[in-house]
Amino acid sequence: MKINEESSEKSAYLYAIRLLAKQDYSNYKITKKLKDRGYESIHISATIDKIIDLGYLREENYSIARIQAYMHKGLHPEFIQMKLKQEFVEVELSLIHEVFSEYSITSDHQLGKIIVKKSLDKESYNLLAYEAQQKMKQKVFRYAQSKGHQFDDIQRIFSKVLNNSQ
Repeated sequence: MKINEESSEKSAYLYAIRLLAKQDYSNYKITKKLKDRGYESIHISATIDKIIDLGYLREENYSIARIQAYMHKGLHPEFIQMKLKQEFVEVELSLIHEVFSEYSITSDHQLGKIIVKKSLDKESYNLLAYEAQQKMKQKVFRYAQSKGHQFDDIQRIFSKVLNNSQ
């Protein structure tokens, strides 16, 4: 029986190493993957302890990679923090702002890109009927709000983008 237990713990460890060789995972996600694979809790906890001790489970790297991915999708820093909490990864807002500053990206910069991506240029926008302009504006606002941006910021940047396009 002991041989079977060692083999199960060893296979859990090897599976975890295989996963971590491809990408970084959070403690929660690697534990969930091992549970989904059917490993026993005792083997999972032993495996997690071992990979942490060996430095293979790098939650900090995972956090930064997720922040970068969300940042490039145009998510607001506070929304990123909330999304990471849903993944059971606790990060300070200061770390998120630090990653943003490494890439010289601000929320205003993100909003500008979202507005340009989702709306027409100034000339085409002005050619639209009033109702069509309002519909376009609402579409852009809803999309930006779905990324966690605040209404006042969206309105300010939307006006700025349209005025700079003249």
